Amino acid sequence: ADHYNTNLAYWIGAYDKGKLTLTQLGYIVGFDVINESLKKYYQKWAMKHPQPKDFFNIVEKTSGMNLKWFQNDWLETTHHIDYAIGSVTDKDKQTIVSIVNKGQMPMPIDVVIIYKNGDMELYNIPLDLMLGHKKNTVYNFKKKTLAAWQWAIPQYQFTIDKPKSTIKTIVIDPLGFMADINVNNNIKELIK
Repeated sequence: ADHYNTNLAYWIGAYDKGKLTLTQLGYIVGFDVINESLKKYYQKWAMKHPQPKDFFNIVEKTSGMNLKWFQNDWLETTHHIDYAIGSVTDKDKQTIVSIVNKGQMPMPIDVVIIYKNGDMELYNIPLDLMLGHKKNTVYNFKKKTLAAWQWAIPQYQFTIDKPKSTIKTIVIDPLGFMADINVNNNIKELIK
């Protein structure tokens, strides 16, 4: 705390960053996994002196995923998250959706497709760095896990097996769990 010039800077660095870290981890591995990890962490480290790596080790074991990339980018850099919906095109009665990483920090992405008839689908795009994907989500509708995004490539495309004319809206992280710095480019209305 002695290294901060103001109380506000300390508050943000100590409290807000911790809260955001848990939210981002929940978005990556699933909130049920974070809850289970917190219980295991408390059981193992109560009244002891753990380091941040000790918590991340428990989350990795509980989720079965690699999270070293997250630890590095989130805790050791000033990289930011900024994903956007790029082009949406028709091809042979299918729709090709492009997602663009405009920031420096990679993240897995949840994309929700809302159709004209009210149906919704979730497309989960894991990162190749994770070596896995979250099993459960907070959404209670049809989910598809896509091929992992190669983190160094700034654009990702996937295909929806329905024509573009059936889609009303495409949204990245509609519940707002990801700490994206520009949520205005996370939604594309195809039919208003």
